[in-house]
Amino acid sequence: MFIDIYPILLLGTPPSQFAVGPSSTSPRVSIPSNNSTSPNTDRRMSLQMRGRRPSMFDPIDPKELQQALYASAATKGSFSSNTNPEDDLTRPISRLTMTYDRDSDHVFIDTLSLENLHLSDAYMNNNNGEFISIYCRFRLLPEKRNLFQTKIVRLTRLQTSYFFDKKQLNEFELSYEQLNYHAIEILLYKISTTKPLYKDIRLATIKYDLNELSQSDQSRMKKSFDECDSNSILNDPDLGELLISLSYLQSAAKLSVVIIEAKNLRPLSIETKSYPDACVKVTLYDRNGKKIKRKKTSVQRTSDCPTFNEELVFELRRDIASDVIVEVRLVHESLSYKEQLGSVIFGPSVNGTSKGSICPENVYWSTVLSGESLNAQWQMLKPSIKIEESK
Repeated sequence: MFIDIYPILLLGTPPSQFAVGPSSTSPRVSIPSNNSTSPNTDRRMSLQMRGRRPSMFDPIDPKELQQALYASAATKGSFSSNTNPEDDLTRPISRLTMTYDRDSDHVFIDTLSLENLHLSDAYMNNNNGEFISIYCRFRLLPEKRNLFQTKIVRLTRLQTSYFFDKKQLNEFELSYEQLNYHAIEILLYKISTTKPLYKDIRLATIKYDLNELSQSDQSRMKKSFDECDSNSILNDPDLGELLISLSYLQSAAKLSVVIIEAKNLRPLSIETKSYPDACVKVTLYDRNGKKIKRKKTSVQRTSDCPTFNEELVFELRRDIASDVIVEVRLVHESLSYKEQLGSVIFGPSVNGTSKGSICPENVYWSTVLSGESLNAQWQMLKPSIKIEESK
C-alpha cells in the first residue's frame, strides 16, 4: 500500500534561518538552513533551538572591566595645570582630583595618578630586584599635619605609572573659610632594600593648593614632581614632632626632662602593623660620647600621636653640665620588632661636627643650663645617629 507522507512532514514547522555575527554573505559564520543535506544539520538546529551562541560575539559590559586601567586615561583631558605640555613626556608628573562637600566640610581625595616614574633618577636607582615598592603620605600645609598614608604598592621595574583610586585614598575635615589658606603636600616614598640613614627614601614632593575648591566643588589638577635632595630631607625629615620640656635646678644639680606627647609619627616599615608602640628613651652622654645614664617612659600602644605626660629626673653636676649631651630618642619596642622613630639632641655636637654649632636645640639647651624657666616646646624629630662610644 502506498502512503503519502508529504502532509506529515508539513506538520513540523521548520526553524527560521539566522546568522550569528557578520552578514550571511560570509560562509564562515552563516549557518545553513534545514534544507541542507549535511549530516550535522540536526545538531546545528538543536543548538539554535536552545539559543546558544559563541561567547566571543556577546557585548562587553564596561562596568565589568577594571576601572583603574582606564580611569587615568579618561581623566587626562580636563586637568588644570601650571606645567609645560612637554613635561608630560620629559618629567614625572601627577594628576589629582578632589571634591569638597560643603555640608560636612570635608575634602575628598578622589584619584591620584603618578606617571613617568621611570624618568625619576631616585626611583630607578639602587633597584636590584624585580619589584619597586612605593607609597604616598598626605600632609596639610602650612601646619604639616599628617592626614593619611596610602598602602604600600609593589610595581614591576617596567611599570612607569600607577593609579590610586578612591578606595585607596581618604578624606579630611577642613572648613570652607580655610580652603584659601591651605594646601595638600604629597610625599612619595620608596621602600629601600638596603639600610639607609632614613628608613625609607623620599623620592619627591608635590604641592596642591586648595583654593580652587572654594570656587568649584571639584578640582582636577596636574603638577610635576619636585624631586628631593639630601638638604630638603635634612631640613624636613618628616618623622613627626615631640613636645618636651627641660629644666635644670642648679642648687640641687638635677635635670628634669618632661615628655608630654608626640604627633605625626611615621607608620612602621613593616606592613603587619600600622603605627608604633612608642616609648621615649632619654640618655645622657659625656663629651666623648660615653653613656652616663639612661631612663625611658612607658610604652604607648599603636598611635601616631601618643601621649606620655611623664617626667624623668637625672642627677647632673654643674661642673660637667655644659659638656653633657642629652639625647631624647623615640623608639618602637615590641617583642618581635624594634625600630628607631627619630630623636632630638641637646648639647654640644658630636661625630665630627663642630662643637657648639648654632641650631635651635643648642640655643634651647644653653637657656636651660642658665636656670631660666621655659615652656614646653615642639621639637622636630630627626633621624637617629650613633652617639655612644661604647655600650
